[in-house]
Amino acid sequence: METLWTMFDQAVEQAQGALDEYGLLERIVTERTSHDYRLSMPGSGGELRQIAVFADVVMVAGHMSGGSHISTNQTRATIYLVPSLAGKRLRWIVEATGKDFTPRVVDDLFLSVFSDDPAATTRLSAYFTLTP
Repeated sequence: METLWTMFDQAVEQAQGALDEYGLLERIVTERTSHDYRLSMPGSGGELRQIAVFADVVMVAGHMSGGSHISTNQTRATIYLVPSLAGKRLRWIVEATGKDFTPRVVDDLFLSVFSDDPAATTRLSAYFTLTP
């Protein structure tokens, strides 16, 4: 799970730097436990924007079991991730696409949720699964 958390840590650091660069006082607030990573920030109208990540992976009979899901308070859609080992390297795979979940996807998630970036939202659309 550290692999996943590191991607979010780096995105938060980059986003906070961008906020500083533009002289904005808002900050992304993070809460992190061993299984949860929650991020929040006020939107342009003062409403709270949130990203919630839950991950749980265990080894069962020598195989990984579990996964992760990412949701926001901006949509009912969820990104589901499954872990995969490539040699000794853990990769997170987006269930909807079969593609790697990368720092670029995390950046688009931040841009979509915290900045209302329509291009980032469009790029993310294939990664989401709509939940009832």
